[in-house]
Amino acid sequence: MKIYNLLCIAALSFLALSCGSSSKEKKAECEAPKPEAVFSESLDGIRTHSFALSGHNSEEQLQFEDGTALTLFQSGCEKIVQEFRFTLPEKLDEDRTILAIDRLLFLAKMDDKYMAFANWAQAIEGLQAQFAEQDEVEVEQGFFVGLDKISSSDQTILVIKLFQK
Repeated sequence: MKIYNLLCIAALSFLALSCGSSSKEKKAECEAPKPEAVFSESLDGIRTHSFALSGHNSEEQLQFEDGTALTLFQSGCEKIVQEFRFTLPEKLDEDRTILAIDRLLFLAKMDDKYMAFANWAQAIEGLQAQFAEQDEVEVEQGFFVGLDKISSSDQTILVIKLFQK
């Protein structure tokens, strides 16, 4: 259980660093730092990169050299949400947990600063039985992971949502 708690702490630290802390927030006005780009075009394997900010919401788009696209939505003030929407250029029959683990490990290997993604992958791997029964699973008190997969004849969309409730 100690390893699991350490994984959760590391992963939640990544989430908090990416979107800011909610401890500075007021009910009438969000004082949390605005989301910042998580990735950059200078990383190996990224063909294109863009980042758009609107208040405390952001949309980051990446096109990888392997044909995969990622749109990362970050939002929230009191409750932080990060939604990773992968568009994979083929229909894949693998379970959504297997795909999520694969994609998160792919991100973790891009640079040492993304190792928190490996922690998320390990947490999802340990919760596969729960994901078989539900779309959203609590990984630590108040912190959740949601998984969804949509397949068509020529592509697969995988959604990984990291959020607080």
